[in-house]
Amino acid sequence: MKTITTSQAASCEAERSPVPNASNFIAFPASPATPLQGSLFQLAPDSEVATLIEFGIELAGFQPALLEDISTDLNNHALAKKQQRIDHQRFLAEQTESLMDVPAEQPSKPKLETGRPRMSSLSVLIFLLLRGLLGGCKEQRFRTMVRESISLQIFLENIGEHLPSGSTLNENLNAITNETLLKIHRAELALALGEKLDDFDLARIDSTAARSASAFPTDSGTLAKLLNRMCGRLQRLPRLDLEAVSSSEHQELEEVRASISKLNYQIGTLTSSSAKEAERAAQAEHTAENSQSADTESKRKEKENSKQRLRRELYEQLYAEIEKALPAIERSFLQARSQIEQEQCAPRVQRRRARFLEDFQEDLESVRRGITQSRGRVCEGKKPTAKNKMPLSVSDSSASFIEKGSWEFIFGYRPQIVFSGNNLVTAIIVPEGNASDCSQLIPAIELSIANTGKVPGTVSVDDGYTGAHQLKESLALGVTTVSFSGARGKALLGEDVWSSEPYCAARKARNGAESGIYVLKKKVNFGQLASCGQEKVRGEQYEKVLTYNALKIAALRRKKRREDSVAAHRDAA
Repeated sequence: MKTITTSQAASCEAERSPVPNASNFIAFPASPATPLQGSLFQLAPDSEVATLIEFGIELAGFQPALLEDISTDLNNHALAKKQQRIDHQRFLAEQTESLMDVPAEQPSKPKLETGRPRMSSLSVLIFLLLRGLLGGCKEQRFRTMVRESISLQIFLENIGEHLPSGSTLNENLNAITNETLLKIHRAELALALGEKLDDFDLARIDSTAARSASAFPTDSGTLAKLLNRMCGRLQRLPRLDLEAVSSSEHQELEEVRASISKLNYQIGTLTSSSAKEAERAAQAEHTAENSQSADTESKRKEKENSKQRLRRELYEQLYAEIEKALPAIERSFLQARSQIEQEQCAPRVQRRRARFLEDFQEDLESVRRGITQSRGRVCEGKKPTAKNKMPLSVSDSSASFIEKGSWEFIFGYRPQIVFSGNNLVTAIIVPEGNASDCSQLIPAIELSIANTGKVPGTVSVDDGYTGAHQLKESLALGVTTVSFSGARGKALLGEDVWSSEPYCAARKARNGAESGIYVLKKKVNFGQLASCGQEKVRGEQYEKVLTYNALKIAALRRKKRREDSVAAHRDAA
């Protein structure tokens, strides 16, 4: 057991070693002390948090350039914020020049100077791994764990830092680009290869589903949220230093929001019993004149049950209410846009105004597309077309409906994951939409080769990846054995190849991908997202993969030590 004080950590830094050994920063007990014995030193428990801290320090020592990449990302983020402050100060100076005839200072390129101490690159790397395990920095579980963690307290004390606030952590961790996360991923794989924990000769590829950080979409819910958001933005125009809507318009917007919300609630809570009651009430009010309709309309209604009929009628009311409100909403928007185009304002306000114009215009177009598609689907029985497809989520426009085989029908993303023979993740792809497995096979193999620097001898996948083009391209990349499990794979490969020993072994090994996905979802919550947008989702999934690989490498090390110990005892005997 080894312990170290803060002064010793400082002297360690003075030795000019890029990153000292992990044992210099965190103390691990050889055996727990009993309550009667007590403990002279505060010891870090053998926990996953301690494992991740130790691994992060070792990874930084193995490839110090990672800390430089992290520092570059932090500097770029700080420079971007400083540039915004300079632009604002320049705007104020220009106003002073026009009033007092004082020449404004010439713009200079922003550069970082000495300021308040910020998080070190090493601590950012450690917290990246911890966020992959514990979730968002502002979540209760994350805050509780990091505050109670003895391992983290020892680590931060020994590098002379304090536990940052949740907002500080979020800002620093979110500044790390996906390119840097990819470099960290490749460093993990290089570390595992150097320690002979895996040879990356086997690649098992499978896809899974990750739920989006948004509610499951419905036509009425999406339309109601879009309209509610537009009304809310118009009511908050003074926050952009714009003229507020009149009191009458404000009242009208409130009435529209209430009416749309009520219709959305009625559609969402519609049941067969409530539909039958509404149908009986409607029949009592109908007159003989209203009961006469065209033959085509009668035939269509005969096919509808009471619930479907009431649902269609409620949707028609929803469309009418939205179409009635849109002209007034667009008129208020055009007035705000005219004021924005004519006025000059500070850069930070101008950026907010530009984002307001872009987002509001997109919402207007989305509502119109949504009404067209929903009316065709609900009232006319037409399938939606890709051209006029409505947004599925008001918060995550990149998410899609994910459907595959017997999977549960979910709303989110469909990442492709490549596992090695020892179940390290060697590549991850987050495609747009519900991309087929077949189309993602070659990109997944190519990315795995780029990450590991090795061409796998065997690639094992399920029947969904089967294709003659996929087989040809995989062999062209240098793969020796390309195994497709299932009837289509057997037909493509032929009976002799299918029954050969290498292909039987490859099919048997394929199940490891499913177990790896199970551990990913249970250990780092890979199946539930907290980010929105494809790039942010890709970054979040990368962080979770980094944490998973770190814990897996630690487990492989323990396994290797046990095997070496058993072998040594056997040789001694």
